Amino acid sequence: RAAAMDKASLIQAVKSWQKQSDGHRQSWVTFVHSRGTDTYDPNRHDEATLYDFVSAAHAGKLDTTSVEPMGKGGKSAPQQRPGDWFCPACGDLVFASKAACTMCGAAKPDGAGACGKGGGGG
Repeated sequence: RAAAMDKASLIQAVKSWQKQSDGHRQSWVTFVHSRGTDTYDPNRHDEATLYDFVSAAHAGKLDTTSVEPMGKGGKSAPQQRPGDWFCPACGDLVFASKAACTMCGAAKPDGAGACGKGGGGG
């Protein structure tokens, strides 16, 4: 039950939700955008925001089925650009040019953001 959860438990609940499917992950992105931000890392949100999301998830109020798949031109996630990728560890959106997550340091998975080669050497 969300009401009895502390911030760490709420963060874990959001991360677990995101790991269920692309639709679940996108529902978090859509929720974050509805709050006027593009901060995807649950650690960087206050308890009230996390609570609202977890409560909506538990109540079945989040759309996880009609979400446009990621990488189809950005309509479903206006802040995402071709080649950007979602970190499988924390769910943060990472720029295509990055080889590791800027939030948690996890390595870019093989094939993630494979819309083109990064620029510049070194």
